[in-house]
Amino acid sequence: MSSRASYSPVVDDGLVVVSDTALASKPVEYTSNNPPQVQERDDLPEALPIQYNQEEVSQQNGGTFSSADKNDPTRPYNQGDWANQRSGKWQKRVCGLPFWGFIALLLAITIIVILAAVLGGVLGTRSSNNSSPAPGSSGGSSNSSWNPSSGQPNSAQTGTGIGVTLLDGEENNPITYVQDGTNNIIENIWTPSNDSTNSFVNSTRSTVATDAKKGSPIVAMSYLRRSTNLLTRHVVYIDNNNQLKDAISDNKSNNKWSNGGLGATKSQALGVSSVALTACWAEFYNDGEGIRLYYGSVNNTLQEMGASTANSTWNWQNWYEWSNVTASSGVACVTHNPIINLYYVNSTSGRVQQSWFDYSSTGSNFTWNTGPAYNQLDTDLASGTAIAASNDGQNTELISFQLQDGSIQEVTASFNYNTTQYESYMNIASNSMQSSKLGSLFVNNGTVFMYQDSNANIITSGWSEGMQATFNATLPLSA
Repeated sequence: MSSRASYSPVVDDGLVVVSDTALASKPVEYTSNNPPQVQERDDLPEALPIQYNQEEVSQQNGGTFSSADKNDPTRPYNQGDWANQRSGKWQKRVCGLPFWGFIALLLAITIIVILAAVLGGVLGTRSSNNSSPAPGSSGGSSNSSWNPSSGQPNSAQTGTGIGVTLLDGEENNPITYVQDGTNNIIENIWTPSNDSTNSFVNSTRSTVATDAKKGSPIVAMSYLRRSTNLLTRHVVYIDNNNQLKDAISDNKSNNKWSNGGLGATKSQALGVSSVALTACWAEFYNDGEGIRLYYGSVNNTLQEMGASTANSTWNWQNWYEWSNVTASSGVACVTHNPIINLYYVNSTSGRVQQSWFDYSSTGSNFTWNTGPAYNQLDTDLASGTAIAASNDGQNTELISFQLQDGSIQEVTASFNYNTTQYESYMNIASNSMQSSKLGSLFVNNGTVFMYQDSNANIITSGWSEGMQATFNATLPLSA
């Protein structure tokens, strides 16, 4: 019986080759007198059985592997294309990995990406829900927060002004104004949602102004301008030169904002830190419809300006001036036609002081009058405190301000013609940011109150039943 010398393929530099020594061996004759000797050795290379998958053989060098090629042990195979010799199977490799290994890795990456997206959405929703008031809660007050990141264009600016008003004639459409991270003033118009949560949705967002100084107080008004018969939104602020500016939009401008003419007066505000700015629109009896504006002037006084909205052009004029005020602190006005009430900080007493004007009066009575001061304080007012005021359209006013301990106090006052009586108060926040701006508004028989807390979060507080707007979830401010 005869046999050829056996051989085994070996791997060298990525190629499977056959030993030249084995191929060069001569045939050996074996007989019964000369049987083959079996010698155990442990230094022989491991035999690599070769198996082929007919379906995995691909074209190489312009041709296909034939059945003869598959059985030819001298045929070199590129390890980059076929691998896993140890397994006894030759497998196609992709990007250095076995074909099925590559497919498994690709599937794993896809699953991870999908899971990450789903998890991110769940966490985002949970964060929104956790920081928002629960829909349908009744009585008391609840808070929702929106966490800004100062310096980013899609976030609220630390120390931002806060403006809030109602879309004229629409009791359920509040409008809010804050500065984003690049100091642009952003408007958000809210409309009631169509679901059963009695919440608001952010229906419209637009950029009001791009030249406001960082931390400018923001005043917002909405009214029907008779000269144009257009529903008008009017915003007043302080620009980078500490001058008064305003911007106007109406229901035919497609949310485009234009200069309101206040900048042409070159009215100079007190300085960077002053928060004294407010304005009220009303039909001022015999004086006609118009705006009364109040700001801390560069003369360290509280200056009144006025302009009629009945005319097609603006004609701003300086009117009354107060000298006994802290011009760097806040100021707020509330109207009860024909009366306007003004709140500011008295520089002598350090307390919130009221002045009032009756626009139906005549002769020597057609002037400002001193109203009551609010003295029921457990601690002094915060230096440079902002002031917010609003009314329910009848005989109730809410006046809010900040105390030295960081709390915000809200005072309820009853109004009867030219007499105001402070009735009660409550602390509505204990962790407000120092010199936080304030915003207050009656909406749908409830109160919206806005401020920034010590972490610069925008907080909406005092929602009544049916007023569960999730500001934090729907205020991704962008220019």
